[in-house]
Amino acid sequence: MAAKLTLTIVPESGGDASLAELRAFYQSHSSHFVRERPPEQLLTAIAGRKMFVLRDEAGVLRAVCGLFEYGDGTFREVGGVRVLDNGFGLQALLMSVAVVSEWIFDWPSQPLYAATAKDNGGSIKSIERAGFVEVAELGLPRMAALGMTELDPGKCYYLFPDTGLMQARVAVRQILAEPSIARQNGGLALDVQLPLKDFVEKI
Repeated sequence: MAAKLTLTIVPESGGDASLAELRAFYQSHSSHFVRERPPEQLLTAIAGRKMFVLRDEAGVLRAVCGLFEYGDGTFREVGGVRVLDNGFGLQALLMSVAVVSEWIFDWPSQPLYAATAKDNGGSIKSIERAGFVEVAELGLPRMAALGMTELDPGKCYYLFPDTGLMQARVAVRQILAEPSIARQNGGLALDVQLPLKDFVEKI
């Protein structure tokens, strides 16, 4: 029997309660690959309806992915991804959902950004499956907004090209049309409750 998860956003009305829930999730399921986000960054993402989550049938968080702003909001990151149910491609799915939602509602003037450790092979594959392309440099304006003076040699850096948008849209269309994922290790049934569902014809 397939497990059931709801794919949704953290409601913008959640405020401090939602912040506490997200921080507790990250702390309870800490990973050296996922850095803790500043509370103000999480609150901004919550208010912008840019925290994408998977919940089990009891409403407990099973996965999180955020879209985070830097500087004046021109530069944005798809990150903070933590997934508890491995083997279903959920990181790539959540990142694709974040990209397509941003494209529909608030597409930035600069490419979306992502990063991960070079020894995090699973995340590298997921980021690339979501349409991101590895880059050797991020540009001085973006680095300034990120508060960086140099790239970390232990990390891979990615930008989202215009050519990756169709890849992300296809992934989202597929999950909207058939909200389930089957793998050799079992299956997931998804209840998709996202604002972008009102724009299916555009996707």
